[in-house]
Amino acid sequence: MPKKVDQDERRQRIAKALVRLATERGLEAVSLRQVAGEAGLSMGAVQHYFRTKDEMLLYALQYQSAERDRRITARVLAIAEHPSPKDILRTCLAELLPVDEVTRAEQLIETAFFIRALAEPEMRQVMIEGTPKLIDFFAGLLRTAQAAGDVAADRDPVQEAHLLWSMADSLRTSVIMEERPADEVLGTIDYHLDRLFRPRPKLAVVVVDCPDPRALAPFYEALLAAERTKDTPEFVELALGGDQPALALHRTERFARPDWVTGEPAQQLHLDLLVADLDEAERQVLALGGKLLDGSDKPIGYRVYADPIGHPFCLVTPEGLG
Repeated sequence: MPKKVDQDERRQRIAKALVRLATERGLEAVSLRQVAGEAGLSMGAVQHYFRTKDEMLLYALQYQSAERDRRITARVLAIAEHPSPKDILRTCLAELLPVDEVTRAEQLIETAFFIRALAEPEMRQVMIEGTPKLIDFFAGLLRTAQAAGDVAADRDPVQEAHLLWSMADSLRTSVIMEERPADEVLGTIDYHLDRLFRPRPKLAVVVVDCPDPRALAPFYEALLAAERTKDTPEFVELALGGDQPALALHRTERFARPDWVTGEPAQQLHLDLLVADLDEAERQVLALGGKLLDGSDKPIGYRVYADPIGHPFCLVTPEGLG
């Protein structure tokens, strides 16, 4: 009984051989006979699957694109169970860069295909048909981020997607020509994504008003196993460890002990929210119905606001926390 041949495995074997040879010698220098030898097959076996060199080249191009898609999918899934749009975009853009043996070979073979596609309409169509799909994918991620408030609403997702693709495509050349190292290029990608995706405020410090911070501090130090990091008569800050916000005790002469049962006077706390840009964060606060109480005209690293029902809180930069 004749041995059953796995047709897909055989085609992939031929495609891999073609990519290896084209990476070493250039696409135009590769013949069907050389590919057959590299794949460990007879000339007749190769011609059984691909009647011409162009047919073989088209399949190799499609196979390489599918392999990259599978690799990107695997890396995205490895990030987290539910990766963010920013994480997915960063993974996709990084995977396009020729930073290792596999991706470098892909870039070289794509360059060879590009040159041939200038004179071969069918190959040119295969090369360009994937770009609109990629732009749609990127734009969809950006729309999801906009809905979550992570990308400004006035950004055009399609235009931003085109910019991301154009940036990655240009940076690939910089890496393959050794104009810039890969880690530096990745830094450029991160820089752009950080500007596109605005950081959400992070709860940095919970501030509790009290008549004597130093007198109250031992209670919370013992209760929370906290470490005292700032200590003045007016202000004591306790570090809680990990990603937890700090707890600060702030002296006020007008402290009134809250009554849990009657609610008179009401409990008083305020939040310090860590932000990268006070002006941008202030615009968001005011748009949501907040009110500026103090600090807009002072470059002091923090500003005081009230929420829609009057609870005070601060927007603070890293400098303001210091």
